[in-house]
Amino acid sequence: MKLFFRIIHTFLYITYVLITFFFAAGSGILISFFARDKVEYRFKHSKVWFRYFVLPLSLNKIRVSGLDNIPQDKPVIFVSNHGSYFDVPIYLAYLPGSFRFIVRKGLFKIPFVGKYIKLSGHIGIDRAGGTSAHKTLNKAKEILREGKSIVVFPEGTRTKDGTLGIFKRGSLLIAFETGIPVVPVAISGSYRVMPKGSILISPTRIKVNIGKPIHLPKNKDAKRKDYDQALSKVRDAIEKLLEK
Repeated sequence: MKLFFRIIHTFLYITYVLITFFFAAGSGILISFFARDKVEYRFKHSKVWFRYFVLPLSLNKIRVSGLDNIPQDKPVIFVSNHGSYFDVPIYLAYLPGSFRFIVRKGLFKIPFVGKYIKLSGHIGIDRAGGTSAHKTLNKAKEILREGKSIVVFPEGTRTKDGTLGIFKRGSLLIAFETGIPVVPVAISGSYRVMPKGSILISPTRIKVNIGKPIHLPKNKDAKRKDYDQALSKVRDAIEKLLEK
């Protein structure tokens, strides 16, 4: 795509997203006060906004396969690679059911946007760990008990070149603590849309592949060896789902 078109498209698209976000989020918050489950309403509201009003104008061609691998009658822990800012909107738009992301707590500090993320039930985690990590774990357990799923990005940050990074050991702590199945998800191509360090959008083809559930034994006393083996198993599953 020519540079001039990319610049114009990026400017118009970001302007559109910002304007419509304030309208969509504002109306979602107001209407949610009349809903029985306010948090769930805001979550579903954001899914509709991204699916029908945001992603189509990004000009990306998105395909999803493996939806039949997601259990219909119980929550799961989606474990995914992280290629772009577009990953979260894509998952909100195309992953079925109700789920919550575990995101950097710093996102909650973004004016208005951070507040809406929090009001929609997503969980913030402090990379420094400590007490925050325990609070995150307890909140995630609570959400899973409610029958909702969790989305985890075990790399902790976006990739620079599309390759799969190192998984943080704590990313599977929830799985070991709860015994909830892990569903590997690989998103291919999203890193090319807005590479790390770039401010321009480059529309491309994006493929989301969802793998079969991986059942890790419930083990609250798991050792480092157990985590390393599980991380290797889940990481290999995601790497096989990635399209080069």
